[in-house]
Amino acid sequence: MISIDSDAATRSMDDLGRLRASEGASGSAESLATLDGGGRVEVGRLVESDMEAVARLYEQFWGEPSSVERMREAFRRLKSNPDYVFLAAKNGGELLGTATGIFCGDLYGECRPFMVVENFVVDAGWQRTGVGSALMRELEAAAVERDCTQIILVTESDRVDTVSFYESLGYESGPYRGFKKRLQSG
Repeated sequence: MISIDSDAATRSMDDLGRLRASEGASGSAESLATLDGGGRVEVGRLVESDMEAVARLYEQFWGEPSSVERMREAFRRLKSNPDYVFLAAKNGGELLGTATGIFCGDLYGECRPFMVVENFVVDAGWQRTGVGSALMRELEAAAVERDCTQIILVTESDRVDTVSFYESLGYESGPYRGFKKRLQSG
C-alpha cells in the first residue's frame, strides 16, 4: 500500500510510477490520499459487494436506475479480465466514487495500448474534495504500468465543472471532438 499526501497531486506520472514500483505496488494495490479538508480516501479495487452503492452513484449521476443483478453478473464476468480496472474510492467503508479503466490494444505506431475511462462518478457530496483526483491518479498509474500511450475519456460538453476538472489534471479537449451513439437493443 502506498500513502499519497496532498503534494502527490503535483507529482508527474513518472514520479508516481516510480513511487509505486519502489513500494512494490501492483495494479491491485490500494492507495491512501489526503482529501481537501484533511479527510482520507482509500482507492482500491471495486468488489462485488460494492454493486448496490455503485448503482446508487450511477442513479445520482445519470438520473436513472441500474439493475444491480445485471451489474453483478457483468462484474463477475469482467473482474478477472486484466484489461479492465474497476476502482472504488472509500472513506470508512463508504463508497465515494468509482471509475473503470479499459486497456485497448492498438495497431498504430509502436502498437502500444491506450486506456479508455468510463463510468467515472464521484458522489455529489464529495466532489471538489480530491476523491476524483485520487481515482484519476490511480487510473493513470495503472496506464503507466501497462505502457499506455494515452488515456481517452468522454464527457458531455455542457458539464462545465467536469470539463474544468479534467483540464486541471492535464487532459485537453483542444482539437479533439468525441462522438457517441446510443444503440437500441433488439
